[in-house]
Amino acid sequence: MKIAKMLIILFFFILTTIRGSSQVSDTTQYLIDSIQPKASYYVGKPFKILLDNLKIKVVYCLTIPRWDKRLKDTIQFSEILLEFYSSNELTQRMGLHIKSPAIHIKFSQSIPIPKAWFMHGGRFEKDDWDLQKERFFRNFIVGEIAIRGI
Repeated sequence: MKIAKMLIILFFFILTTIRGSSQVSDTTQYLIDSIQPKASYYVGKPFKILLDNLKIKVVYCLTIPRWDKRLKDTIQFSEILLEFYSSNELTQRMGLHIKSPAIHIKFSQSIPIPKAWFMHGGRFEKDDWDLQKERFFRNFIVGEIAIRGI
């Protein structure tokens, strides 16, 4: 009985690993084939052009701050990392040493965001990508674009 349970657990572990690997492969291949060759096209244009052309769903984002001590109530952002897996999936993938492709965007100018937006109930309280964040970043100009985790 114990051997049967162990075999079932092993089977599901292998199945999960194989399914995760094929998804990475598909996502990675899409980014390599469709986004990377057009990277220079997106530079100098509003971020919404890339978002509108993207055929895979952004699930999670990481905003990368530039701290300025002179600004008391504002945080400056110049970069964002678009992920295609949730934070839990990213943690699992790291544990299994599975690469997770992402799009790294550097904007042409720093974007001021009120610190309050990062507090409880604020727009950026969570790192999940949502319509509110998409609408906020849409019109900022892309300065650089790179594919990470491939």
